[in-house]
Amino acid sequence: MSDIPNVKMDTSTMSNEEIETLFHEEYEKTVAFENNIAEFEVLCDRSDSDRTSMLVNIIGFAGTPTVEQYEVGNVGEIQIVRADKGKLKFHLQADKTTPLGGIDYQVVYVSE
Repeated sequence: MSDIPNVKMDTSTMSNEEIETLFHEEYEKTVAFENNIAEFEVLCDRSDSDRTSMLVNIIGFAGTPTVEQYEVGNVGEIQIVRADKGKLKFHLQADKTTPLGGIDYQVVYVSE
């Protein structure tokens, strides 16, 4: 039996850095590794009081998926977990994908 509560994570007492770290670790395991994304940066945006957005800046190298390839890969959902806080799912918002120049781009995940 899991010790992680099956409740939506309350992030109100967590810093942006804590959320970024949890998201970065899960993104690295479930998306970056599986899709050959070697370099990325995660930023937390809580400007919407109801939901948390995670901005992922993908640095393009040879073999990094293009924007079009990214959106059709297995990238749609990320779930972060903290044993004392619960779980929080994020969903890719494909319509918010933004080119950053060259082959770099930003994707956005929004919490439930």
